[in-house]
Amino acid sequence: LASSAASDVYKRQVKGECATEQSCEWKLEDLESNLYVTGCENRQLIFEGTPEENGYKYCPYCGRKIKRGGADGD
Repeated sequence: LASSAASDVYKRQVKGECATEQSCEWKLEDLESNLYVTGCENRQLIFEGTPEENGYKYCPYCGRKIKRGGADGD
């Protein structure tokens, strides 16, 4: 994480914004561009492979553990 992003995650965790849910569900929104929509209402573009293949374990936006969901709209 970039230092400002890590700082934002830490601030949100301290305020308890991440404590209400155990995980952040990521759904593949666009198969062609490999764009994921996150449970915390952000978008993450993965250039190649899956979030797991790229070392993602925790959401860079909210800090919760990533839980993979189905394709968006399923």
